[in-house]
Amino acid sequence: MAREILRLAQSLYNKPHLVTGGYLNSVVEYLEDRNSGKIELAVNDTLTGRVRELNYNPDTKIGWVSMEGPLTYIQYEGLCGPSGPSYQTIRDEVKQMLSSGAKYIVLDQDSPGGEAYQAFETAKFVREEADKYGAKVIAYVDGMSASASYVFSSVADEVIMNPQSEVGSIGVVVKLRNINEAMKKAGVEDTYIYAGDSKVPFDAEGKFTPEFLDDIQGKVNALYVEFAKHVSTMRGISYESVVATQAKTFMADQAIELGLADKKMTLSEFAEYLADISQSGGNMPIGNLFKSTKNEVNPTMSQEQLAQFEEMQTQMSAMQASLEEAVSMKASLEALIGEKETALAEALSQVAQLQEEKVAQKLQARKDKLSAVMAADKVEGVAASLASLDDAAFETVLNSFSVQAKAVAESDLFTEMGAQGVEAEATEATEVAKPTTMSLDEVLKARLQIR
Repeated sequence: MAREILRLAQSLYNKPHLVTGGYLNSVVEYLEDRNSGKIELAVNDTLTGRVRELNYNPDTKIGWVSMEGPLTYIQYEGLCGPSGPSYQTIRDEVKQMLSSGAKYIVLDQDSPGGEAYQAFETAKFVREEADKYGAKVIAYVDGMSASASYVFSSVADEVIMNPQSEVGSIGVVVKLRNINEAMKKAGVEDTYIYAGDSKVPFDAEGKFTPEFLDDIQGKVNALYVEFAKHVSTMRGISYESVVATQAKTFMADQAIELGLADKKMTLSEFAEYLADISQSGGNMPIGNLFKSTKNEVNPTMSQEQLAQFEEMQTQMSAMQASLEEAVSMKASLEALIGEKETALAEALSQVAQLQEEKVAQKLQARKDKLSAVMAADKVEGVAASLASLDDAAFETVLNSFSVQAKAVAESDLFTEMGAQGVEAEATEATEVAKPTTMSLDEVLKARLQIR
């Protein structure tokens, strides 16, 4: 009898999985039968058993990755056939096909899901490698693509479903198994000696502790959020819409309506679809593989409706071209406006500088005129006090200063007192008319009093 596969069984219990609940139960029951000696299964821990053949056609440049049955991280041998799909083998096959020149990678899916560990990382690897080599990924669901399998479907450029197939089960499940009661009835009692409150998941009565259950629920919730975000990002649908599916599975029509799939085709129609790709040299763009006799988006569409659909595509292409032209024109106008704004700022700066120079020149001219009719040490203050006057008002004040100076120079007082006395009196008059403390009227009155 082959060795027991306790390691595989233990990997299923008490940890989150991306698999349908029904399938998880069937696997657990099978492993229990196996461990009881009813069924035998060989486990390939070293990956040296029967190897999956690489299914790649260099003429069509189409690679085919079989994803049938439960998905695991490491490779396990099947009961009666070749090795089943594992994340390691999927990575290796995709990389080999792309490096060999594949332009299309077909994920042939009929799987209830599998292990959560490495599922997202491997699916993103497939997407990134395809992008690096300029290849397209097509997921064909020939039966079911649930949970971990749909993690891979969602990264494809197209998800094509057989009309009778199902996709979804976007959720996480954990199966907890507590055999303590059965062991007690069998006369077996376990005693744990441990350090660290979370080391043992059972309480004194052998039940799972609330802390242990909360911890498992927290891990399930975190994985569920990651799953929903992954599908939302890859499929371009809202996170809320993904969560609203509540881990249900959907057949083709409803899956397409929800955005979880793109098209439905029978197996023979999908074969024709791949033949079109092959005949186009592996370079036919996804989404434009329409024949004149049928519509791949909706096979029930009439020829007239198909013609209208193709006309709409042409119109949309023209609109897209117009939009791109408008965007380009907008960018040019924004650049031109930026140049004009820069030129305007420079011109305003030059105008401001010229205005400052003009004001300075005007002030200096006034100072020169004032210097002719008053003492030099008084010119600066008087000029500042008269700065707000317009030219006419300034000339009036200047004229009064000139008349006053002339009158003083010609008066008998100047002759009798001499230059020294007149200078003292003029200085006193100037102080009386100090502009910083007197209004313009007061200045004029003071000057007239001197006469």
